[in-house]
Amino acid sequence: MSSEITPRADAMRAAGQILAETRAQMAVMTPEQIADAAYVPGGPSREDLAEKVRALRAQTRRTSRASAA
Repeated sequence: MSSEITPRADAMRAAGQILAETRAQMAVMTPEQIADAAYVPGGPSREDLAEKVRALRAQTRRTSRASAA
């Protein structure tokens, strides 16, 4: 294990890359597939997670349409 500290800019760039890759993967998944991937026993149900995904996608569509107008 390396004892060197990663510079903040490098860490932010790496985190941004992970976020972009994850968003691209999720964009082609159904809400149910995302819920299955995110599910942890004891946490929100798969149904609740899928509903949150649907709500976020609906909000994004509304925001995108408002920005385009």
